[in-house]
Amino acid sequence: MIKKILILAIILVLFASFVSAITVNKDQTIEQSGHIIEVLDVSKDGSCIFRVDGELVVVEEKQSVKHNGVLIWVKNAYILHSDEDNACEFIVSAGQNKDKTTESYSTLKKITDETTDKINEGVDKVKDAVDVVKDKVDELGVNTTINDSNSTIVDDINNAPIKQTEKSIIRKFIDWFKGLFGVE
Repeated sequence: MIKKILILAIILVLFASFVSAITVNKDQTIEQSGHIIEVLDVSKDGSCIFRVDGELVVVEEKQSVKHNGVLIWVKNAYILHSDEDNACEFIVSAGQNKDKTTESYSTLKKITDETTDKINEGVDKVKDAVDVVKDKVDELGVNTTINDSNSTIVDDINNAPIKQTEKSIIRKFIDWFKGLFGVE
């Protein structure tokens, strides 16, 4: 048991030596794994104000925030007598990939916008087609009412008189035969 604790303590000491906080003064910029991190200022309440990849991020002292794949943990916020000497001591952990939530939201928004545009284009095409049909109906002088439910067209089809079709040859022969013998 003591060996495990000793090994764990050595690992923690080694890990702590690799991860050290950096101190950056106000208006200075660092680059970490392709991300640009600029310290803008330190607020009176001890929060560090950063610009990460062009977007504003505020992190309170002894707190961490993850933004676009960049994890910032503020160890100390130094508010000095001269406003220009304010500084932040922080640890940055940045990966190459942006935050999946932000990426997923951006992708979903793009798909939604594209789908909405396609639907609107389809609606416009249908409206144009309806206008063309109305113009043709007016041009031909057909007395038909076109409405949204199309019930007038359905009623016209249901109430249309049944037109007699031409008799087949067999039917004509039977009728001739009946007429020959006077059978009706």
